[in-house]
Amino acid sequence: MSQAFADALQGAPPGPDTGGPPDGGGAGDQTDQYANSMEALDAAEQALHAFIQLDHDEPDRAMAAQALQVILKLKSGNQKSAQAGDLKSFTRALAGAPGLPGLR
Repeated sequence: MSQAFADALQGAPPGPDTGGPPDGGGAGDQTDQYANSMEALDAAEQALHAFIQLDHDEPDRAMAAQALQVILKLKSGNQKSAQAGDLKSFTRALAGAPGLPGLR
């Protein structure tokens, strides 16, 4: 995965591809940024859309499109769960994560 793609997923502005991880950047640092998993999925979707629009490398754009499909499937599954009112939705509601607009 290119550094530009990783930066786009993290919401960083496009910059030169240094090939290495950012200083102090660990996956554990991202948990404070989002209140729940749906916010993280929304941010990932926005970042992938931006990456696809900005990147000039077709193979990277294709990989980003595949990642976007996974994000959209996760969001769709969460929406279906909220509509059905199943245990997954109930657990998410108890944790304070949003469901469908107007159902919270």
